[in-house]
Amino acid sequence: MLVSTQSYAFPEALDKAIYYSFEVPIHLEKKINDECFGIEDDDQSMMLITDCGGYLNVILATLTLGFIKSSKKTKNRYKNAAQIYLDDKVLECTIINVKDLGGRIFELEYNCR
Repeated sequence: MLVSTQSYAFPEALDKAIYYSFEVPIHLEKKINDECFGIEDDDQSMMLITDCGGYLNVILATLTLGFIKSSKKTKNRYKNAAQIYLDDKVLECTIINVKDLGGRIFELEYNCR
């Protein structure tokens, strides 16, 4: 039986990592501005972005319960990388919201038209 992503026993980063790993159709590693990013995209409105050491980031975020947040500079770097990824889509996409899950893991909500 698959672990429910609605379980509140998990820290949010672990919960989201499980959800995105099993439930979204797009999983890729992409080099952007000489950095490697892991992207999990539902191809509709939500994505998770981390660096290519994603599982280590999930462990860090889980052990710290997601309380250690990234600096504004780091958050902007990941947001910019996500926007570059979105710019490659056929439709024009804009990031609406960025949520820092801790451990350099960010969940982004976006809108495409």
